[in-house]
Amino acid sequence: MSIEAGALGQWGEEELLAAAGPVRRFASARLSDRHAVDDIVQEALARLLAARDRLDGSSLLPYAIVTARNLVTELGREHDRHRRHAHRVIDLREPDRPEEVVLPPSPAGRSCSRCRPGTSAGSARCRPAGI
Repeated sequence: MSIEAGALGQWGEEELLAAAGPVRRFASARLSDRHAVDDIVQEALARLLAARDRLDGSSLLPYAIVTARNLVTELGREHDRHRRHAHRVIDLREPDRPEEVVLPPSPAGRSCSRCRPGTSAGSARCRPAGI
């Protein structure tokens, strides 16, 4: 991982990469999903870079840890919100069968008025055009 010269402001790439380890350990202790841990570390470092003008060298690691803590909390709230509202997204009712909606069932053996006598109501000749 290489960062452009001058992008780090008053501290160097070593300080930023040194903060990545503790942030990763912090996130790994609280999350079981490795990809979520990677996302938390990446977002925490991005926010650390965004706040580089307001931070000095001694507040770098505490800021990174607090940012990671807030991101883990936000991720947990988002997961909980999705779980609480999942029932609103999925309709578990049995859908109407298209053939029953388009062609209402008719008694077996009845002839359709559009077909010749003896043709059953469910046959291909009895169906409306386009179905």
